Amino acid sequence: ICETLSFFDAHSDWQAYKPIGALASVSDFTGANAFMSGETLNLINRRQVQFQVMDRKRALAGPVTGLKAILWVDGDAPSTEQHANLLAFVNQGGTVIAPAYWGPAGVKPHRYDWLFDYDIYDVGKGRIVVASKGYSDPYVLARDTHLIVGRENDLARLINPGTTNCYLTVGPDRRTEVVQIVNYARNPANYVALWVSM
Repeated sequence: ICETLSFFDAHSDWQAYKPIGALASVSDFTGANAFMSGETLNLINRRQVQFQVMDRKRALAGPVTGLKAILWVDGDAPSTEQHANLLAFVNQGGTVIAPAYWGPAGVKPHRYDWLFDYDIYDVGKGRIVVASKGYSDPYVLARDTHLIVGRENDLARLINPGTTNCYLTVGPDRRTEVVQIVNYARNPANYVALWVSM
């Protein structure tokens, strides 16, 4: 424990680094939303998907940058300001995964053969992907979110991860990244390779 504390004391500048990811998950993480939102994040993390967490009460107060997709977990609809920023994000090429369709009227949905129970609405340059029956299982939602966002948007990936996982952060200058590999087992990890998107 002392060695670990000393190591992080020697790298105290990492405390200013922020987690990054192509995906953001939005929820208030309370009450009836607590289980679905919390367990979905837990399972997305196990799939090595790097993500940002947004508190629904403060999320999307301005234009969205640096993301490929937004997962709106709660059944509650976004506020007027959030809705406008979500639509702007989609129109510019982003993907919103939601339990209901909040886009403009008159857009006819279609489906992908490999993505069951989701209606896809093409809006602007992006899309709104709607779970036609709502969210029922966090495991399925985590799996489908990863499929929708796509492996091509992974920022870091472990090969032969075993009992390890990784945590990716970026420095204040947005040019320096740190990937921490955490081993959850008592025994050392062997033959783990790290791939990082450049």
